[in-house]
Amino acid sequence: MKNNKRRTILVDKTTQWAIVRQSMRHWLYHSFVTILLLALLEVMFGGALKSWKENWQSILALAASVYVALLLLLPVFILESFKLSNRFAGPIGRVRRALRDIAAGKPYAPIQVRKGDFWPEIAQELNAAVETLSRKEAVEEDTLEMSVR
Repeated sequence: MKNNKRRTILVDKTTQWAIVRQSMRHWLYHSFVTILLLALLEVMFGGALKSWKENWQSILALAASVYVALLLLLPVFILESFKLSNRFAGPIGRVRRALRDIAAGKPYAPIQVRKGDFWPEIAQELNAAVETLSRKEAVEEDTLEMSVR
């Protein structure tokens, strides 16, 4: 059975890092809003009768624990962004490589996509187009050979 595991995490560095940067911005916004909301809830429900010093102490303790949890999740968010982006960057990278090979006159090997990858139709359509062109070329060569005889 063929090994179907990915060996490369970054297939299209520009695209995948852009997605990771966007995910990190979302994580940062989420962190900020979560801590702000927790502080607001702490003051509204737990600290209406407390002094500001007591409120800040409880807010800082709560915010620190939430922030630590969010920091622990950050690597998971980044890894999952790479995994997800690989599912479309991989197939597009294979299509681009196949098109470069065709343009260079190299023999075409049909593109296979992994289970769970996005856009398998693109690979199937390119495979079908190359097969049709190959058949047309073969017919034209046969016709040319017959006319030469």
